[in-house]
Amino acid sequence: MTPTNRPFRYAILGAAIGAAVTAVPVQAEMTIRFQDEPDKSVSVIMIKDGKVRIEDSDQQGERNITIYDSASEKVIVLVEEEKSYYEITEQGMRGQMGQLKDMQQQMKAQMEEQLRNLSPEERRMVEQQMAQFGMGMPGAPKYEPPKITTKRTGRSQSVAGVRCDTYETLTDGKKTHEACVANPGALKLSSGDHKTLLSMMEFMGRMADLAFESLGMASSGMALEFTREFKDGIPVQMKDMEDGTTTTMQNTSTRGIAADLFKVPAGYTRVDPM
Repeated sequence: MTPTNRPFRYAILGAAIGAAVTAVPVQAEMTIRFQDEPDKSVSVIMIKDGKVRIEDSDQQGERNITIYDSASEKVIVLVEEEKSYYEITEQGMRGQMGQLKDMQQQMKAQMEEQLRNLSPEERRMVEQQMAQFGMGMPGAPKYEPPKITTKRTGRSQSVAGVRCDTYETLTDGKKTHEACVANPGALKLSSGDHKTLLSMMEFMGRMADLAFESLGMASSGMALEFTREFKDGIPVQMKDMEDGTTTTMQNTSTRGIAADLFKVPAGYTRVDPM
């Protein structure tokens, strides 16, 4: 699972878990382990006391670590090789998007000048590309985000000994992802952990909408669609039909998780995310 693909899959995972409404036995903490095929990368999601830690490891041993705190609604991204970290908050995101918008306006002015020297066909191609980044020129076609929908297929199977029902995601009518969703009771995920993961999903959705808004683009509605559609449980297997990656749950555990795993390690320096 490459870093660029992980956020999409975790958006599905977070929404599905967070939106689950089935009552389950109370557990203080939970660890869920996934593995990708064919690249064999591993993802581990840990939930404890209102916090979530996501670790992604590849075959070379490199890790991407993200920590979410539902109490403060803050994401911390650890950069192990640099012993640094950065934080993502709504207030900080708004400030960064403001800076980005200013830069965008400067780039737009420069592009307007350059467009004057292009042929009509070249200009049209450049305008379409600019529209995708919220830099549409006066009179140019407005960029429309893709329409994303999910639906239940009626098929079921067993993954890691857990029965699940299959859902598929369509992007502009084309099947792009598939997920097999299990009843949360089978994994003994607590209502508190449901709430924590739902908080994370809602936070991710707000940040995505803020980014789209700052660029003058309409939100794709991806987070809302997944939250609304995946009501029945937890995806234990996810397939990306575009890159061929299959992410499968290997196991779960309710063993104790060290509280320090949800903190910034000693010696790490805070850096600006931009």
